[in-house]
Amino acid sequence: MKSTFIAIAFLLTIGNSFAQVKVLFDATKAQTAGQADWIVDADQFNLNWSPNAYTGTSNWHSNAQRIPTPAQSGITASTAENFWVGGLSAWGVDCAKKGYTVETLPYTGQITYGNSSNPQDLSNYKVYIVCEPNILFTAAEKTAIMQFVQNGGGLFMVSDHTVSDRNGDGHDSPEIWNDLMTNNSVQANPFGITFDLQDFSQTSSSVVAAAGDSIIFGPMGTVSQVKWSGGTTMTVNPANNNTVKAVVYKSGTSSGNNNVMFAYARYGNGKVAAIGDSSPCDDGTGNPSTNLTLYNGYFTDAAGNHQKLLMNATIWLATANQTSGGAASITTLGSTTFCQGGSVGLFANTGTGYTYQWKLNGSNISGATQSSYVATQSGSYSVTLGGTGSGTSSPVTVTVNPLPAVPTITRTGNVLSTGAYTTYQWYLNGTLISGATQSSYTVTQTGGYSVRVTNSGGCADTSAALQVNSLATSVAQLNAENNVVSIYPNPAYHTSYISTSTELNNAEISVYGIDGKVVYHSAVGTWNKDQQIPLTLGTGFYVVKVQSGAYQQIDKLIIY
Repeated sequence: MKSTFIAIAFLLTIGNSFAQVKVLFDATKAQTAGQADWIVDADQFNLNWSPNAYTGTSNWHSNAQRIPTPAQSGITASTAENFWVGGLSAWGVDCAKKGYTVETLPYTGQITYGNSSNPQDLSNYKVYIVCEPNILFTAAEKTAIMQFVQNGGGLFMVSDHTVSDRNGDGHDSPEIWNDLMTNNSVQANPFGITFDLQDFSQTSSSVVAAAGDSIIFGPMGTVSQVKWSGGTTMTVNPANNNTVKAVVYKSGTSSGNNNVMFAYARYGNGKVAAIGDSSPCDDGTGNPSTNLTLYNGYFTDAAGNHQKLLMNATIWLATANQTSGGAASITTLGSTTFCQGGSVGLFANTGTGYTYQWKLNGSNISGATQSSYVATQSGSYSVTLGGTGSGTSSPVTVTVNPLPAVPTITRTGNVLSTGAYTTYQWYLNGTLISGATQSSYTVTQTGGYSVRVTNSGGCADTSAALQVNSLATSVAQLNAENNVVSIYPNPAYHTSYISTSTELNNAEISVYGIDGKVVYHSAVGTWNKDQQIPLTLGTGFYVVKVQSGAYQQIDKLIIY
């Protein structure tokens, strides 16, 4: 994880300059809802998805091209939505009216970041809008999207209700978005947002936001209502991202982390917005060559509030992540509480001409003069902006919990045990043993045994493997056997040897002279089957006692 943060810091140092605000609408992930195609504009209607895209004369879905037509240079403040043809054309036209350059990533396009050979590489855009994807993002695509946001891009995630698989590949949009956030190579759960698996319809006026909130009180007007026509909710988790905000809830909920209908957050130098239904995006128009019933959720539903909500969010995503007047702030990447050996990324707000000095417990951190810092130790972190910006941020507390003492395993017979910890999990040859979650474990087969433990702080460590080569025989069996311990040769010249016919644990040797005094005593240990233990003694008569737990064997020995 530490190497990931270092890579992030390096990318942030390089920076990403958006010469103009370009908005990219994705059309690579089967963005069709049956009644409407979630695209800005199409000149051809020969596409189908089953499960991937293919063209044909009998197909009718919108085949979006990169550049909408007519050219958006002809759009003015009074241009009607049907200037372009698609379920998202009103959204696209509104973006053009704001002066943004609007493009589509067609079904043949590639989702990349930092690939100069791709003319539609995400690094060329400021906002990336994906309305109801129906095909999973690949590992490379997920990395590209995460890097896009880290480096200043704005991602708009539009989901729909559960069981809304439009192309029959077994995946729907809530699952696809959750997969992006939980199974990527950059940062697990980076946005503090999870889409729930719900399907409900509701008009809600539970809009909750502080005065001046960019989404609710944005330049397109104040949002007071939303309407879901078969959508889902979200759960937000500030522990994963302390900037995440929920601003619209289901009716009956006005605060907290659950039943969220619209949420947004910052991540690295970028931003994300998330909505749980695609219906508010639908402008009621689409493919003119088919007789479909379409619904105007963009302008008509919720008394026109959806246009305000979606465009306020788009404008926020498109706005540079900068401050004026020196209002310093810190965004965290990852949890600020972690175990020794982990780290958390700290990101200051950026702006032209800013300089940075990171502090730990009020003291300057030597060399920490970039817009980001990777914290690896406990303490109170802040950043002071200089240059064009000024001021010191509010502190962020980082807590590093210690690892537990490395566990060791002791063996008594067939019972393995370790020290006192909070939780335990035993493994055999590296494979988890189901139900083996106590401080001791009774072995039933040979192999290498290890135990992973956690302490009260939730931090874990794993023991070295203890090799069990054979199972110890019970005391009753040992006492019933003859010659468990063999002494040979006997009589012997100078040196005799002790061997056992089975493994003995906690075994020890005591040798007594003819006068009853102890002339030799071994350390307690484990004896493997057929192991030879030498006894080197002077000439005389001896009594040899072998003890292993409750088992005891006594023999005479003659040395000449």
